[in-house]
Amino acid sequence: MIDALLKIAADATAIILEKYEGELSVEWKGVNDPVTALDKEVNAFVVGAIEKAFPGIPVIAEESDPASWAARRGPVAFFVDPIDGTRDLIERTGDFCVMLGLVEDNRPTKGVIAWPTKRRTFFGEKGKGAFEIARDGSRKPIRVAPTPKDRASTRTVVSRYHADPKTLAFLDSLGMRDRTEVGSAGLKVLRVATGEADAYVHLTGGGKLWDACAPEAILAEAGGVLTDGQGRTLDYRGDLGLAGMIAATTDILAWLRS
Repeated sequence: MIDALLKIAADATAIILEKYEGELSVEWKGVNDPVTALDKEVNAFVVGAIEKAFPGIPVIAEESDPASWAARRGPVAFFVDPIDGTRDLIERTGDFCVMLGLVEDNRPTKGVIAWPTKRRTFFGEKGKGAFEIARDGSRKPIRVAPTPKDRASTRTVVSRYHADPKTLAFLDSLGMRDRTEVGSAGLKVLRVATGEADAYVHLTGGGKLWDACAPEAILAEAGGVLTDGQGRTLDYRGDLGLAGMIAATTDILAWLRS
């Protein structure tokens, strides 16, 4: 299954790169929530490709008909974010990605994240590890960084477009002031999974389950933990909206809870 998902993500990447430098037709679904024609095109392609490869498994995708989202309450479902980081797509920062995840019995078991502008692809599979695929096709294991010696030296990533005063004040109160702003939620979690950062902290809502599924599958196999903003396990059969998101090691999560 992973190889099939990797192929779908690669084909989605090709669609994105073909049109990335062209004009992007932008609509607004809500405040700070844009969508482009390219988001919709990639969504349709990925959903169709998954349904063809894995018939009978529901696909919960961000730009699909909301009526299809209720299927997440079953025993197995794919969660798809066709372009995570649409603001970054529009602003041409390069910080956006394609995310495909599978949930079985309410836990993410497989995840693929493709970063088109960097030609980097990551995947994780329960019990088999987490990896980055290099341009030559080789697969390199990824792992979270060792726990920092103290909170002051903890490297944290925060939201570029949705940073909230509550999160920043909370990190300040812990002395965690080494912060980098990143757009895409998936890329923020990947920074933790690859050891490039120690924690991603966002205490308030805004994200959806498709923002978390593939990243959680990869992070878990890399030795980290993904929770909501209160440190609780995510429920993929529950509300689509997330009450924040934290990606870290268990040690750092304990710091944040203390």
